[in-house]
Amino acid sequence: MGGGVVILSVFMLSNLDGRDTGIILISYSLLNFMFEFFRLGSERFNKMVLSVLGSFMREEERKKVSGMPFYALGCGLSFYLFPEKISILSILFLTFSDPISSTIGVLYGKHQFLPNKSIQGSIAGFFVCFFITYVGLISWGAGQTNLVAFCFIAGIIGSFSELLSVLNLDDNLTIPLFSGLGLFALNNLLHIL
Repeated sequence: MGGGVVILSVFMLSNLDGRDTGIILISYSLLNFMFEFFRLGSERFNKMVLSVLGSFMREEERKKVSGMPFYALGCGLSFYLFPEKISILSILFLTFSDPISSTIGVLYGKHQFLPNKSIQGSIAGFFVCFFITYVGLISWGAGQTNLVAFCFIAGIIGSFSELLSVLNLDDNLTIPLFSGLGLFALNNLLHIL
C-alpha cells in the first residue's frame, strides 16, 4: 500500500501533470528492470541486495524480478494513457483493493473459483473499488445521476482486473491498466468524470 500512497502523494504535491508523471514512472521502471536483471545475473550482487532489501521482498522475488518495476510501469502507463482522475482511481484500486482482496482471500477464502482466487477475496476487492470510486467521485463534485451505477460497475472492473493475474501477468501492471481502460470506457458511456 505504501508504494501507491507515495506515488499519489508526490503527484498531488508536485506541479506535474499526469503525462509527465507517467513518463517519469515509466523511465524509473525501465531503470528498475535493468537493475533487476543485473541483480539476477550476478549471484554476488543479488546477495548484497538481499542483505539490504530482502526483508521488503517476497520469498519468490529473491530469484526473479520483483514487483517494483511492474508497479511503477503500471502506474506510469496509467498516468500516461488515461485522464488524471481515472489514473488516480486505477492506482488506488492497485494500492488498496489488491492487498485487501488478497488478505481476505487468504484468511477467509473458502470458495476458490480460480487458482489463488476466492469468491470472498473478489467480493472484498469489489467493495474496496466501489468505496474508492464513491469517495473519489463525491470529493470531485460528481453529480448524483448515475453515481451508484458508475461505482457499482467500477467495483466490477476493479475486481475483474485483479483476476487477470491468473494469466501469469503481474497484477501490479494489469490492475492499473485494465482498471483504467474499463473506467475510461465507463466514463465515456456515463459521463461522470
